[in-house]
Amino acid sequence: MIIDNFYTLRTDQQVMIISIIGSWDVKTAEAFIKDYKSYANGLCHDNWAHFVYFDEWTLAVPEVEPLIHEMLEWAIMRNMTHSVRIYKKNTLKDYQLQRMIGQQPEDHINRNFSSAAEGFEFLAENGFTVGQATIVA
Repeated sequence: MIIDNFYTLRTDQQVMIISIIGSWDVKTAEAFIKDYKSYANGLCHDNWAHFVYFDEWTLAVPEVEPLIHEMLEWAIMRNMTHSVRIYKKNTLKDYQLQRMIGQQPEDHINRNFSSAAEGFEFLAENGFTVGQATIVA
């Protein structure tokens, strides 16, 4: 598990579970991407998913958007087939996340949910089960 002031990362089965916190600058995004790729390398031998809690995230500077987009392209090329985002409806988050995500391949599945239970149920329906659904410090 990686715990930072701005994010927490852990894996459970073939799912990377991430909690994003605060407002991000380029330095934070670069540190996150390094840690993300390190964890993803342990998953990419098979299909995998990531599950991201965004309720405590308060957006990022615009320069972060292409960095995250490139990271997601990298992950998809390494067998990430499903992306789940958890947050209560927020127009600004929707806007910035869409700019970060951009156009994804048709076979990559993205879903937003307002509750973690819905997100984990969706993943389970698609073959990704986890032993412990919450971030544990």
